[in-house]
Amino acid sequence: MKHALKKDQVRQEIVYRILSGQYLVSGRIPPERELCESLQVSRITVRAAVDELERGGILRRDGRRGTLIERLPSRDEGIVCSEAAKQILFIYFSSVRGHLVSRTGTSSRLYHGVERFANERDYVLRVQSGENFLRQSEAGFADIDGIIAGGSRLEEHLPLFIESGIPTVVVDSIPHRLMVDAVCADYYEAGMLAAEKCLAKGARRPLFLQLRFADETFTQPNLLMRQRGFFDALEGKEGISGDCHTVHYDDLATGGATVRELLSVLQEKGSDAIVYCADIPYRFLLKQAAVAALPGVVIGGKPEELQEFSGNIPEVITFNMEYVGCLAAMRLHERMKNPRLGISRKFIPAGDAFGLDPETDAEFP
Repeated sequence: MKHALKKDQVRQEIVYRILSGQYLVSGRIPPERELCESLQVSRITVRAAVDELERGGILRRDGRRGTLIERLPSRDEGIVCSEAAKQILFIYFSSVRGHLVSRTGTSSRLYHGVERFANERDYVLRVQSGENFLRQSEAGFADIDGIIAGGSRLEEHLPLFIESGIPTVVVDSIPHRLMVDAVCADYYEAGMLAAEKCLAKGARRPLFLQLRFADETFTQPNLLMRQRGFFDALEGKEGISGDCHTVHYDDLATGGATVRELLSVLQEKGSDAIVYCADIPYRFLLKQAAVAALPGVVIGGKPEELQEFSGNIPEVITFNMEYVGCLAAMRLHERMKNPRLGISRKFIPAGDAFGLDPETDAEFP
């Protein structure tokens, strides 16, 4: 991608982080090295963006104290691009307040896939959290040529995008009853695959363990898809039955109430395998003797996070979420060129559903 466009994106991201409260006025922005790592650009690009923000009076370099934030910028000050460059907005509605869209969790991997395609096609890529976007109302659509939307409860927000007339693609979710393109990992198939792995280990009473964050009053649709696939794979098999339990994220590190309930459920139900259904480490649980003794499968986990354990190390079903994000950007590119295209919805299988390694066998478009 052209250096000028990268510089504009870095400037825009810094302005966005100030406006969203991630960086506070009178405080400092992170050091160059940290910005280079988080934004995946060179120091030359970061310095060029900071230079422009300093000339605009938003930032001020102050020697050993770092680069200080002098004032609150306007939203327009971060948006500068050539007339030929089209702008894509990646927006993610997280159920966790203050979620950093481009830096943590599934949203960050989707974002990097979108970013890879945008860089190759010289698009200017903007990123926002859903909560910040909603505060801007119609101003959030200014100068936007295409939208990629993901996250929770999209059915509540998608009508706003559709009514705007801006080409939109949904990523990592399937919006039923709405005429919009979508690219999503096949979580239902992953749930079936997890159940089959449990049965292959000799399990007859596997437990499906799902996660809920503090701000959630509902179960994520993607978790429900995995759960449905899991129980459908067990249905009709003689002598086989499954159970389900929900743990709260905050309880994982401390052994809180829902974790204590889990230990009781394992004993009462006679569970003989566990499916861990979330892309987070379950270190505390795996240190509990009653849990560590059981064979397990992690849907959406990271194999490297389990290396410290011995014994029944859970198998991992992985998703190449960067690939999903890149395919969503590719579809948006096609939609922007030809708005009359028919609606397309794609499910992307888990890497090991067909013996694939999602890091090496799934090629980017």
